Amino acid sequence: MGILIVRPSVNEKEEIIKLFRKTITYAFQQDGLSDRLNDRENEISKQIDFLNRDFNSNGKDIYFLIAKIDGKIVGTIAKSSPNTIIVANINEDLSRIPEVSSVYVLPEFQNQGIGSKLFNSIIEYFKKENSKSFVMDGGYKKSQIFWINKVGKPTIILKDYWGKDLDHMIWKLNLSSYY
Repeated sequence: MGILIVRPSVNEKEEIIKLFRKTITYAFQQDGLSDRLNDRENEISKQIDFLNRDFNSNGKDIYFLIAKIDGKIVGTIAKSSPNTIIVANINEDLSRIPEVSSVYVLPEFQNQGIGSKLFNSIIEYFKKENSKSFVMDGGYKKSQIFWINKVGKPTIILKDYWGKDLDHMIWKLNLSSYY
């Protein structure tokens, strides 16, 4: 299976929005949060806003990459500024540290190496940008398992952040680990 990692184009916006809607809805279902419609819709809206910010800034504000298989968009990843949860919980200046964000892979394409390929591609981008470290976070249980397997234990665990047994995890990692 050939996975192509590229920058998105504006004419792919609707397909990417459909991917956000499907993957975020799926993640909420998997975590038993189907009843939290406002939270789900807020997350989808946030991702659409991020995508628009990428297009409007030509990747300077937020920088997206997409994964394609046979022309179909199957995943996304982005570089952004650290979000408010990360900033509030890591006690240091994060103004020059990028965040790995917007990592979504269609459910039917998960566990096929797409998330890893997207991650490796954004790490290469960070290297070209001369970043020394990066941060990321995760609230979905399935994504937390993926990231723990990929990069190790989180730097911070916010216990029951989203409700009983729904933790939020934050990682701060040195880019030198990926050279």
